[in-house]
Amino acid sequence: MSEQTVITYLRESLSSVRVFPAVPATRTAHSEPFLTVERVGGAVERFYDTPVWAVAAWAVSRGQAERLAERAVAALKAWPDRAGHVAYVRVNALYHLPDPDTRWERYQATIEAMMKTDHDEGGA
Repeated sequence: MSEQTVITYLRESLSSVRVFPAVPATRTAHSEPFLTVERVGGAVERFYDTPVWAVAAWAVSRGQAERLAERAVAALKAWPDRAGHVAYVRVNALYHLPDPDTRWERYQATIEAMMKTDHDEGGA
């Protein structure tokens, strides 16, 4: 599944949170916390996809970043109950990963899922 699928889901589930495919070019010390989503692995088979995503929570303070990451993880864990095409979501890791260049705090989760694909290559 595309990164955009996860971004859309998180935007709907966490309505007050900004979610992007990459870190916005402009940030200030007063910018609101946000999430980024990047597909970092997984396999695509005929009828299912097992994506692995890195979901990062960015904030000025470590506490804000951790709380946002926990909210994102909770929303993703609930996804199978809300969408028929998502069989499971597993959190493989959640860790503190501050950005040394910008000094923004970041918590990152590595998320694995199993999802039905949108196509049937052989029919049946």
